[in-house]
Amino acid sequence: MQAKRLLVPLVLIAGTVLAACGSPLPFSAAPVGRAVAGKATSGSLSVAAAPAQSSAQVSTGAPTAPIMPNASLAPLPVVGPLVIKNASLTIRVASPEATLSEVDHTVASAQGTINSQSIRYQGDAETVELTLQVPSDKFEGLLAQLRDLRAPRSHVVVDTVSGQDVTQQYQDIQAQLQNLRASRDAYQSLLSKATKIGDVIALTRELTNVQTQMDELQGRQQYLSQRAAVSTINLILQPLSAGSMSGTAGGIDPAGAAGQAWQALLNGLRGLAVGLIWLAVLAPLPSILVLGGWLVLRRVRRPAA
Repeated sequence: MQAKRLLVPLVLIAGTVLAACGSPLPFSAAPVGRAVAGKATSGSLSVAAAPAQSSAQVSTGAPTAPIMPNASLAPLPVVGPLVIKNASLTIRVASPEATLSEVDHTVASAQGTINSQSIRYQGDAETVELTLQVPSDKFEGLLAQLRDLRAPRSHVVVDTVSGQDVTQQYQDIQAQLQNLRASRDAYQSLLSKATKIGDVIALTRELTNVQTQMDELQGRQQYLSQRAAVSTINLILQPLSAGSMSGTAGGIDPAGAAGQAWQALLNGLRGLAVGLIWLAVLAPLPSILVLGGWLVLRRVRRPAA
C-alpha cells in the first residue's frame, strides 16, 4: 500500500517532465547574426532578419549600373539662354588695307580678337578678309560700328546675322552628367566593399566606362558654353568702285556715266586713227604693183631694134 502511494507521485513528476520537454521554446533557436527563415509563430520572439543585398551589389557576373530614383537627385540649376551668334558683313571702303587700322581699334575696344586675316590682289584692286571673335554681349555693338566704316554714300554689300539656340542641348547634357555621377558614386561604394577579384575587375570596368561617358559629355558641354560666350563675324573689305556710288535716288551716277562715255569716245578715235595709218601705208601698194606690171609688159612687147 505504501509502495502504491510512492509510485503515484513519481508518475506525476515523470509526466510533468515529459510535457515540459515537448513544449516549443519561447524564442527562435537561430544563432545570433543569421536571419530566421519563415514567419514567426504566435507567442514566439524571432530575431530580426538582416536586410538582403541589393541586386546591384557585388555578384559573380558583370554588375549593372544602379538605378537612381529621381527623388534622390538634386534639381538641375537653371541655365540662361545660350545662343551661338554668327554674322557675315561685306562693305566697300576707299582703301581696304588702310582701313585695317580702324578695324583693329574697333575690335580691340569691344574686347574682341582677329583670328585670321588675308589680303587678295586682283590687278590694282585689293580685298581684305577677316575673321573676328567678340564676346556675345558686345556682338551687336561691334557689328554696328563695323557697318559705319564703309565709304560715304556706299551701301553694305552683304549683311547676314544668324543664331543657334543650344540651351536645350546644354540642359540635356547636364541631366545626363548628374545621372552618371550618381552611378559612379554607387559603383565606388560597391567597389570599396568588394572582396572577390572578379567583382573588383567588373566594378573597375564599369567605373571606367562611366567616367569615359562623363568626360565626353563634359567636353561637349564646355564646347557649347564657349561657342555661346563668343560670337564670330566674317568681315570683307572691298575697294570702292564707281558702281558702288549712289549719286541719285535711282542709283545713277552722272559723273561716272560721263567719264565712261568720254573714255569710249577716246577709244573710238584711237581706233579710227590706227585705221587711217594702215590705209595710208597700204593704199599706194596696189598702184605700185599695177605700174610695175605695165612697165614689164611694155618692155616685153617692144620689138627688137
